[in-house]
Amino acid sequence: GGGAMPLEEIRTRLLCVSPRQLSAPYIVNLLRSSDPPIIARLEKDQVLLDVRTIQEKELKIVAKAIKNICNKTG
Repeated sequence: GGGAMPLEEIRTRLLCVSPRQLSAPYIVNLLRSSDPPIIARLEKDQVLLDVRTIQEKELKIVAKAIKNICNKTG
């Protein structure tokens, strides 16, 4: 939803996470199940993280969660 301004576009950058051996919905579930939960969006079978919503102090936490997911692929 766009809230009060549904036609307004907010510029951002996205990080796409896509280990080849894991499905996008599975990756989203793993991120949401991590501690702390990381909310990503699923779009066209891609996992997208909006870096505008990640604070600098959270970057290491997000990177560690992504690394753990990538390590699950063997």
